[in-house]
Amino acid sequence: MDSNNKNLQQMFVIDSPAKVINLQNFYKCCGGLNQIGQTFKNERERLRFRFRPDDPNSIPLFSDRKQSRDLVLKVRRKRQPDGTFSDYQFEPFGIINTTFHFENSICDMQLLPTSSDIRNEFMKSDFILNCDPNSSIKNDQSITMMKQYFYSRFFQPKQLIAMMRKDVEKNDQQQDLIRRLRKSRKVNFTVVRWDDESVPESLPEEYRKDFDKNLLRSELARKIKEKFDERFCWSRYGLICHLKCSPLLLRYILPYTTYYFENGPFRALWIPYGYDPRKDPKAKIYQTIEARANRKNDQTIHAINQIPLNQKGTIFKDNTNSFLDKFGTKSLSNNENDDNSIDPSYLFRPGQLSTLKRTTFQLCDIEIDQVQQIIHENDGQEFECTEKDGWLSKGSVDRIRAIMNHELSLILNDTNLLQEHSQTLDTQDILPENIEITEVYDDNLEIYH
Repeated sequence: MDSNNKNLQQMFVIDSPAKVINLQNFYKCCGGLNQIGQTFKNERERLRFRFRPDDPNSIPLFSDRKQSRDLVLKVRRKRQPDGTFSDYQFEPFGIINTTFHFENSICDMQLLPTSSDIRNEFMKSDFILNCDPNSSIKNDQSITMMKQYFYSRFFQPKQLIAMMRKDVEKNDQQQDLIRRLRKSRKVNFTVVRWDDESVPESLPEEYRKDFDKNLLRSELARKIKEKFDERFCWSRYGLICHLKCSPLLLRYILPYTTYYFENGPFRALWIPYGYDPRKDPKAKIYQTIEARANRKNDQTIHAINQIPLNQKGTIFKDNTNSFLDKFGTKSLSNNENDDNSIDPSYLFRPGQLSTLKRTTFQLCDIEIDQVQQIIHENDGQEFECTEKDGWLSKGSVDRIRAIMNHELSLILNDTNLLQEHSQTLDTQDILPENIEITEVYDDNLEIYH
């Protein structure tokens, strides 16, 4: 029996959406036998059934394909000479493994353009006025009614409930995708954006109950207040280097006396309540700028992108932002003998590579003479604070970033310096040929490219 099944014909069934009286007309509605055969061979094709195949305005029904396990039998029953019938004889004829059905499809209301429609005359008269006068369009009696592109986007019946919709005020500000996807923080703090007209004067009352009073009266809180008396704007990493404290403690103390600037030239900075750096030209030295050391061929990027957003912060327990674990200035920060020393990792110095792949530096922390000249070249002429350049002159941020990239390229292209510390690196791909520099300074042309 198994050997006979291999020789059985592979067949399919079409569940017709209408009563079939003439088989040839049914084939024609399905597009012909050739079209039916091509649809059966291609698993992604859907069978089209047209109730009026000769009408170009007819909209077809699309079938659904499903797998089936049916057997086609040939049944015989012989008549005996005495007029009686013998027993039934069953013989397998074919196997049905595919069924085309139209169970969930619906028929659209279809347009039937007629020559008596007054719209045809309007369309034809308008066309005659804009065509060649010698053309034979006046004698053309064809129908000029054009069918619409499609009738319905739905081929399955759906139950829709019509509801009155209230007018929603349109928000002119663009939706912040990062803010909507970011996991909510447990500590409430005040965030100020560049578009906000004013800054808060104090912490909202509803947030005060979440803070530990004993922690706010601690020695660390007093040191933080002293640092903000010296400088109005601080980055979180800069405070960590100065105070040598846990980032978790800063997280619970900073929001009580300062607010966080989210974007603009003062992004990622903590600023005391009531102080608006957008109105003080002296605050230009506290503006921030990013410096990145990009690595090529980082195979871990594709794997990290596959991790859900709510798990990225828990998978990597170590310092995932670390660029060089034991290279640059980290050895200075781990010096246990000198407790009063300040970790200079937050500074940008020539010939020194930061311990972070992506660091936000304040302009006053960039110890490059050429950069400081650009910062102070418009002293006394700060008339406007822009979102890109802040209180600096136009294009100054791009010039400063180019100088910083040039300094990074000098370090990363120093092969001897990298090979000297190759034994202390945790990663194998931090090599000069694997690191990308966006701009390089040309000494001959005196330009950045």
